[in-house]
Amino acid sequence: TYFPELSQIEWFQLKETQQSIFINHLNSLNLRCRFDEKRIPKEYLDACFEDRLLLFQGLMDTDGSIGSNKRLEFCVSNEALATDFAKLAESLGYTFKIYTKQSKYFNKKYNEMRYGKLAYRVLLNYNNKIVPFRCKRKLDLYIKNIGGNYESIPCCEI
Repeated sequence: TYFPELSQIEWFQLKETQQSIFINHLNSLNLRCRFDEKRIPKEYLDACFEDRLLLFQGLMDTDGSIGSNKRLEFCVSNEALATDFAKLAESLGYTFKIYTKQSKYFNKKYNEMRYGKLAYRVLLNYNNKIVPFRCKRKLDLYIKNIGGNYESIPCCEI
């Protein structure tokens, strides 16, 4: 937000203060860490339904997908994050199974197959009471795969 009554120096000082407050909050939740150390804070897992749903949708928008069989999948290389996500999904009414898969890719430069990190795949069963995505591209695919439209999905805010 721009405050016209503030000088440029005051504006930058205010911005730095707001950033410091935000960074301190991230630190208090232990969220400023390496990607392989990330967890969903207990406070978030115990939050109200609406907050847990928004967190779930945000995670599905970034690391989730849907198959033509209506199966939702959340896939990360961090076992603790996959487990936390499964707890979050379960708190929203999903049933799940966690599988592992060895990721691999073809390196064109060396003309060889290479192996990456172990992937943790949380497979979720279809739940018609929850809209799993907010991202339009994924939401459209979800609707196509379940054979419905926006009006047929409960809790959907477009």
